[in-house]
Amino acid sequence: MKKSLLFAFILVSALSVYIGMEVQRRRTVTGAPSGQTGLPGLQNSGVPGSAGSRSFTANQGTGGPGPGGVGPSASGGASGTVGASGLAGKGSSSEVGGSGEQGRASGSLGVGGSGAASGPGGSAGTSGSTRIGNTGETGGSGGQGRPGGPPGVGGSNEGGSPGGSPRGPRGAVSVEVVPVQVGTIREVGNFSGTLEARSQFVLSTKIAGRLKSILVDAGDEVKKGQLVALLEEEDYRYPYEQAVADLEAARANLEDALGALETAKREYERAKSLFESKIVSAAELDSSQNQYRKAEATVKVVQAQVRQREAALAIAKDRLDSTRILVTWESEEPVRVIGERFVNPGTLLRANDPICSVLDISSLVGVVNVTEQGFTRIRPGQKATIRVEILPGKEFPGTVDRVAPFLNPSTRQATVRINVPNRGRELKPGMFIQVEVEFSRRQQAQILPEACLVMREDRTGVFLVNSQEGKARFIPVQVGIREGGNVEILSPRLTGSVVITGQHLLQDGTSVLVAGRGRP
Repeated sequence: MKKSLLFAFILVSALSVYIGMEVQRRRTVTGAPSGQTGLPGLQNSGVPGSAGSRSFTANQGTGGPGPGGVGPSASGGASGTVGASGLAGKGSSSEVGGSGEQGRASGSLGVGGSGAASGPGGSAGTSGSTRIGNTGETGGSGGQGRPGGPPGVGGSNEGGSPGGSPRGPRGAVSVEVVPVQVGTIREVGNFSGTLEARSQFVLSTKIAGRLKSILVDAGDEVKKGQLVALLEEEDYRYPYEQAVADLEAARANLEDALGALETAKREYERAKSLFESKIVSAAELDSSQNQYRKAEATVKVVQAQVRQREAALAIAKDRLDSTRILVTWESEEPVRVIGERFVNPGTLLRANDPICSVLDISSLVGVVNVTEQGFTRIRPGQKATIRVEILPGKEFPGTVDRVAPFLNPSTRQATVRINVPNRGRELKPGMFIQVEVEFSRRQQAQILPEACLVMREDRTGVFLVNSQEGKARFIPVQVGIREGGNVEILSPRLTGSVVITGQHLLQDGTSVLVAGRGRP
């Protein structure tokens, strides 16, 4: 009895081992879907057969880039048809079949997946591990996969290619080129500053008085010698008339003194003649002489009084005339502009109180401050271009007029004055300006965009495209003037096209593919 039980146990154990090995041999799996990151544990549903069913779950990883595809569902069963509708994603290899068409195993592997292994009647696709549920046999046929997507974690890169590479066929670098231009280039300096009136002064009163009327206002044009204001004149008319009367009296006294002098002169001459004839005494002659000298002194005194009265009259007249306030200047321009009015009629003014400001804006002065670098290059007579932000698109010519002979010790800047004609009077004093001063100009210069320049082994150069070889050659260059994103090439002489985009990927002799026209 014991022997029978022992034999039965051994038989059951052997049968179990046999069944496990058979199941292990017929184990089938499906691949992981491509283009998905970390979709573990997606369960494939089993389709029950007529007499039995089984289902299994695939631990799927991230798909790879190689060829693969969506496999068809596998079918089969021990005593009926067992369906496993597990869809393999992109990047899976061919499906499992007991007999049928062998799939390709060049797809990507899932996380922890193994490579392709062919079975007796077909090949197993690449996949993650599979948990088998119920026992049973799988059969059916497997199809061939389709090209898949990007690589997954742990998958192979077989059959895929990375995207975004600038290289074209046979390793050529895709570039853009520009031709070498020949033209004029300028060396300029850019500065900022403020516009000022070329000439400006404040019109004031010479005398004190009450403002009777003002005839101009801010913005009015005035001509040389034009009347702009009036003061009340009563306080100055009476002194003037008094000065006129005093002068007339002084002149009358002068006439009397001159008459007395003439009489005294005749008496002195007669007394002198009688003294020579010994008719009169020496005392009488001396008396006549003294009278003559007194008459001469009286005339001098009266003449001085006349001059004094004339001066007083001139002062009184000037004061009276000063009640009429006129605008005048020494330069030749006939018209100026009232900048600002400071007083109103009825104001009691003192001497030298301001009435209005007068500006000459027919020509303005641009005042800019330059640093040491610009100070060494700027000279009187250089041409300048003035731009104003509130007048976009407009440029105004100018000429450097004055350059300060020193740098301000506190700011390390020098003041430069630029003459700016203002015929249309579009520019106004106080405007903020941008000034471009031309230091030098080159004709027939080789010109390239500054972006073409690259550094190779501490040398500045450009990549010149050889259209016959289809390659870019590094040419060291010597640069000159830079202006507005362009640069002058002093040497060597260049002909052809120069790389402007993609040059940082190039070395001397690199094959290139010119964008828009293929290989050069």
